[in-house]
Amino acid sequence: MTTQSSNKSSSHSAGSGSKTMAELMARHQTPLVTLHKGEEVEGIITKLTSNEILLDVHAKTEAVVLEKERNYLRAMLSLLKVGDKVTVSVLNAESDTGNAVVSLRKFIDTKAWEKLAAVEKNHEKIDITIKGATKGGYTVETREGIDGFLPNSHIAFKQGSQDIIGQSFPMMIAELHPESHKLIVSQKTILNKKETLVMRVSFRK
Repeated sequence: MTTQSSNKSSSHSAGSGSKTMAELMARHQTPLVTLHKGEEVEGIITKLTSNEILLDVHAKTEAVVLEKERNYLRAMLSLLKVGDKVTVSVLNAESDTGNAVVSLRKFIDTKAWEKLAAVEKNHEKIDITIKGATKGGYTVETREGIDGFLPNSHIAFKQGSQDIIGQSFPMMIAELHPESHKLIVSQKTILNKKETLVMRVSFRK
């Protein structure tokens, strides 16, 4: 009885081993590629944290995303997830650690503007951070790092206040031109919508 049980266990173990080997062989059926500085290649995100972003680009080692600017890093964490297929630019085909170093900036810019286009189409609100004051209004930034402008004519808070620098507010998109990287946002559009809603409710009562 013990021998039979042992044989079954060995058979099962061997079967599992064969399956694992088959999976490994299938995984490496795709030929490895040689990367070159400046080229664009496709990859799949295998790790995505604030400290490290890795991609499988079918090279001998995983590629490392180099990004020191917070706004782009924040955009990556916001727009991407493990398993996503992306296009990257090769900065260094092989670093001292043996990994390729790549950039996601171009891909992230495209994704960020696509997201803004969807927000505008659906008439949704978006969180906007005030960066600085100018004569005509305020320079602003989206969560994905896209720069924009809030004109004085679209401001709901008191103009000239320095207390709002660095703060975020929900706003609507007033103008969007991805081809020229132009974004204009508005606070008053939200207020007008709220006022219209209040008027409709009052009318129904």
